[in-house]
Amino acid sequence: CGWLEWSPAAEPPDLYDRGRHPEGVPASSRPEPPAAGRIRDQHGRMGNEYDVIVIGAGPVGENAAHYAVRGTDRTAVLIEQELVGGECSYYACMPSKALLRPVAVVGVTLDLKGVHPAQLDREALLARRDYWVSNYSDSGQVSWAQSARIDVVRGTGRVTGERQVTVGDRTLTARHAVVVATGSRPAIPAELAQVRPWTNRD
Repeated sequence: CGWLEWSPAAEPPDLYDRGRHPEGVPASSRPEPPAAGRIRDQHGRMGNEYDVIVIGAGPVGENAAHYAVRGTDRTAVLIEQELVGGECSYYACMPSKALLRPVAVVGVTLDLKGVHPAQLDREALLARRDYWVSNYSDSGQVSWAQSARIDVVRGTGRVTGERQVTVGDRTLTARHAVVVATGSRPAIPAELAQVRPWTNRD
């Protein structure tokens, strides 16, 4: 994902908690949820039929679901077994860049005349990372999804029929499409296993 330069005094660009969706459109410009098609059961959750079902709530899944419902009365659901927002938000792009920025600043001071070389504070550096990933809480992303009229179902989704997805003991049906946006996992060749290469989760 791309990187924007932010002032050191600025708060992290948490687009979700600031009432904006990933494409930067203010929440106030979104249409109100229509009455039709939003019937919930006695437990307050949606029924088991949606226009679009998206397996995987990373950036691609989020945008696919939002594209499906934006400006319409269609319904969509995100199915996610881990954190809504995916690898980029919590393990790859965002935390790595949160760590790299202070290191780059320290590097500049090492040969910059007129200033004393800076030093890294390990604990503060890790705290900065945790702050940028919301302490590994996806409540901001879940709130955004709900504000965009997208339901979130926790669990592992399996395609079990035509436009049919099973999550635990619940079976969901899509009127139009099922989107599989589960991403990928690193594959380490056997001959490199002893090297113990880093992956997104390291």
